[in-house]
Amino acid sequence: MGDGGKMVGEFPIYYFFAAFLYKVFGVHEMILRLLCLFTYYLGIFYLFKLFSEFFEHWFYPLFISLFWFALPLVVYYGNNFLMDVPAVSFAIMGLWFYYQYFKNNFQKTSNLFYAALFFSLAALLKITALIPFGVLIGLAILRQLKFLKTQNFFKNNFHFFILIFIPVVCFSSWYSFANYYNAAHNNTYFLLKTKPIWHVDKDFILTIFKRIHHEWMEVYMNHISFVLLALLFIFLMIKIRVKKLSILKYSLVMLIIAVFADFALFFEQFYHHDYYAVVLLILVPVILFAFLFFLKNEYPKIFQSSILKIGFAIFFIANVYHTNRVMHHRYFEEGSKSIYNAYFFIEPTLDKIGCKKDDLVISVGDRSTGISLYLMNRIGYNVTVESANDTVLLLHYKKLGAKFLIENRDAKMDSITIATLNAIPILKTDTLTFFSLKN
Repeated sequence: MGDGGKMVGEFPIYYFFAAFLYKVFGVHEMILRLLCLFTYYLGIFYLFKLFSEFFEHWFYPLFISLFWFALPLVVYYGNNFLMDVPAVSFAIMGLWFYYQYFKNNFQKTSNLFYAALFFSLAALLKITALIPFGVLIGLAILRQLKFLKTQNFFKNNFHFFILIFIPVVCFSSWYSFANYYNAAHNNTYFLLKTKPIWHVDKDFILTIFKRIHHEWMEVYMNHISFVLLALLFIFLMIKIRVKKLSILKYSLVMLIIAVFADFALFFEQFYHHDYYAVVLLILVPVILFAFLFFLKNEYPKIFQSSILKIGFAIFFIANVYHTNRVMHHRYFEEGSKSIYNAYFFIEPTLDKIGCKKDDLVISVGDRSTGISLYLMNRIGYNVTVESANDTVLLLHYKKLGAKFLIENRDAKMDSITIATLNAIPILKTDTLTFFSLKN
């Protein structure tokens, strides 16, 4: 990291609250997981409530809600530290409160403010989680331009302005501050940047698509589910012709445009991080809802048939089985081979070699932005495998006060680098080598 190790990213409300709870209950990483998990479950609840407004029976709203929240990617990051799933959950809450404002003929203005609040929280945690908000605003604009023959989306232009103004001011203020703060401390944060497809060379574009197809796709969802959802989308584009359902068609078109725009803007990130797809998967419940709502209005006998419900139940169970298989692979098979296993019980070793809690350390060979430092429970600097022999960088960190260096076996530091640093080996294990940095 840059000067003094100071950097900010998304709005840290969850991390601050977790830190407060740490002071009350002690440091337990499960606290932050539970906070994210609680928001994840709230998202399920509000998605169910939202879809229940359009169906008389509970089966289909429950099916759609659980299907989305049982996707492998959503399950994995719902019980995790990243803000993608909580952000989407807040966006869903924003949609529900907006619909309450809309359904009650704009009488309960408080629901409009609640919607603005939850959309703001979604944007502060993950700016791309505003895709549902953007689609809603886009539909309202189409209504103003007379493309949509529906009732107004807002009581007046002032209400429309409120819903736009509050989230936009909140997220633009925070991200402006974050960029200013990081620049002031000679730092950058990749989550605050776009990495568009037009900045990626052709060979790497192909590599990214190959990785998505061969590695990430089954993490996103079952391949059969992907094909089926694509076919449902095409079916809806062809079959929705009646004016009373035109809002469904416009919503799907705007959502698919927003999803592809997000994919294009952050394209390079999809090679490194599967969680960038979390917000894109909002397409899944929307397509399922649109299809079932279309059947309800155009083919009520099919919609009400037990065969259809049994078919969807089997479809859901098959996807749950797939999710369970992916979770087992990620937690037990993939996890057992992780380089980070060596860091899980490293603290006694650090204490043994005299590395105190407030001593700065250099962790060499970590491909993340700091997982090894977190597991070591030490502050310091992270150096990737590619920079393991960058003596200028390593000497800079030593000059900033680093007293110890821990090298992962993947780093392969050469003897010249070790000599230049005047690094004295203290201890060596199968995976890690511990050095003292002498001045």
